[in-house]
Amino acid sequence: MGLITEIMCKRTMHGEPLSDNLIFLGAVNPYRTMTSKMKHSGLTYHSDSGDKISNLVYTVNPLPHTLMNYIFNFSNLKETEEKEYIKSMILQNFTPYYQDRENKEYKILLGRTLESICDCHNFIRKQYDESSVSLREIRRFNIFYKFFLDYLKNKSFYKVYYEKTFDLLLGALNITLYLCYYLRISDKIIRENLAKILNKYFDGKLFIEMPLREVTYIAEQFAIDYDKGIALNRSLKENLFTSFICIVNRIPLIIVGKPGEGKSLTIQTINQTMKGNYSQSPLFKEYPQLFMYNYQGSETSTSQGIIETFDKARNYAKNQLKRISKEEGEKKEKFIAMIFFDEMGLAERSPNNPLKAIHSQLEYDDNEFKIAFVGISNWKIDASKMNRCLTLSKPDPDKEDLILTADTIAKAYDNTLANNYQTLIEALASSYYEYKQKANLNKLIENFHGNRDFYNLIKCAMRELMDKKDEINELNKEKILTKIGLMSLTRNFGGLDTSLKDIKKIFKEVYTNYNEDESYNYSILECIKDNLNDYNSRFLMLVANSTIIKYLENVLEEQGKDYIFLTGSQFQQDKKAAEKGGGYSEDLLNKIQYQMSKESVLILKNLEVIYPSLYELFNQNYLKIGDKYFSKIAFASSKSSSEVNKNFRVILLITQQQLEKMKVDPTFIKSI
Repeated sequence: MGLITEIMCKRTMHGEPLSDNLIFLGAVNPYRTMTSKMKHSGLTYHSDSGDKISNLVYTVNPLPHTLMNYIFNFSNLKETEEKEYIKSMILQNFTPYYQDRENKEYKILLGRTLESICDCHNFIRKQYDESSVSLREIRRFNIFYKFFLDYLKNKSFYKVYYEKTFDLLLGALNITLYLCYYLRISDKIIRENLAKILNKYFDGKLFIEMPLREVTYIAEQFAIDYDKGIALNRSLKENLFTSFICIVNRIPLIIVGKPGEGKSLTIQTINQTMKGNYSQSPLFKEYPQLFMYNYQGSETSTSQGIIETFDKARNYAKNQLKRISKEEGEKKEKFIAMIFFDEMGLAERSPNNPLKAIHSQLEYDDNEFKIAFVGISNWKIDASKMNRCLTLSKPDPDKEDLILTADTIAKAYDNTLANNYQTLIEALASSYYEYKQKANLNKLIENFHGNRDFYNLIKCAMRELMDKKDEINELNKEKILTKIGLMSLTRNFGGLDTSLKDIKKIFKEVYTNYNEDESYNYSILECIKDNLNDYNSRFLMLVANSTIIKYLENVLEEQGKDYIFLTGSQFQQDKKAAEKGGGYSEDLLNKIQYQMSKESVLILKNLEVIYPSLYELFNQNYLKIGDKYFSKIAFASSKSSSEVNKNFRVILLITQQQLEKMKVDPTFIKSI
């Protein structure tokens, strides 16, 4: 910044005068603080170092005072000016269908399209911030509009439903508005308010009706393993639909939401489903096969690593284009090169600001060889990146979503038991919902428990029901069911001083058949033992001081389990090497990969620098090949698969001080 100031103010560089015909222009994003509404989507980073940058709309530093006299405020377009720009940009959508500009239908369609887009822009700016939407949305709108026109024309259901051109164009407008504007809103009530505004443009039909039908149809075409207890809920449907549409149109997409919203699952499902001609679903046979490049974001990410990943994907696209052009009669594109950027939010927090490198990469108009891009983040992302992509923001689930998800997960385990004990399952879902409503009022604990805890709560309860189904009779039914509920809550909602007490109290109030056995006592040691012996459960995180290690050793030796303890180095040289992602981190990951293949317990402490590389392991997102399981270990722009023994377990140790200062990533807390 000092050099730029010298060039602009003194017209010298390192003291040497610059040529008179050299003009220096600079463009900067505004230094503006986020509003509270903009923080609703995903997690917000709380820095204990007084870092103000994390609270800004754009990730920028303040300009030196000497440059203030050189600043020209570009400002925003006036509403009437923006409307004229939008009108000129959308005209191309109707020209192929209406040659006569005086045609009544043409005027109605143009008017509805223009007014509905302007309504969306004004509504979103009012609810969030003036930077929330821009004319970039119109470029994306046109691409999606043309896609949905072809999609609706080719779908047999709509060949009858949309016989008239007017109805076809109106249907494409409906679903394009839904994709471009409705899904970017991170609050369910605000979404509903926008839908009410847009209802008037669709001849008495509800704005949301047609898009929801298509979202469900497309999501149901994906290869989802429902036997694993995966629920095709609203969140997962939106993820799959939006990702698919953006990928086939090469429109960059960023999905922002808290852990447990199915973001990683979405990418896995899409990668397994989009196989071109080899796809199981007829829908995906019509689209190219996906070829994916991964980049794992972390606080040690660099611009160079990100650019290298883009270069690899773009080179693949170039080679495919050259090959196809040489093959006679080859008209259909066979492959899509895509970059999957995992944990963008962690890279955003890097002091190196590596995400600045993707600005030019995401300007799809400037790239001759387009590639698809999907980034996922648990954290809010700087507006300059979000504006270059379509944004899918994830609202928190409401009680109806949670009950539906709970019932779906339960039925995947045992349909009969799920129906017989539906009251218990729905009471657990309601307890979680009420608990989160209370926790959200406290900024220090609102993100400690999340959707993954809820999913595993239901899975844990169902496994216990399956184990005890033969013991249940009319005399002991309510006591056993209450015990199962309390035990499942204990195993998934500890960690805070009052969390377990609070959610048990709520469960007692909402479960109408509550009947607790006074002799019931489920200790911490019993909870630890059950976790270590339940190979279907999540890995274990213990919040305690160093004295817990001795107790752990006694428990592990008592049960005859092999274990290894890895702790992060406190030497400054090792810390610096770890921050740079060098050999120290690689050595640790190699040790962990070796242990994963053994029937052992791995105990980790003070290894925050490598935790992002282990997210797929901690989330237990395993790939099954034959009777073996594999997990990916990420490091910078590469991912390697390592075998995981089915009896392998992990215990993470953190202190209360680390938890209070948020030095342990809340994303990671929910992964284990």
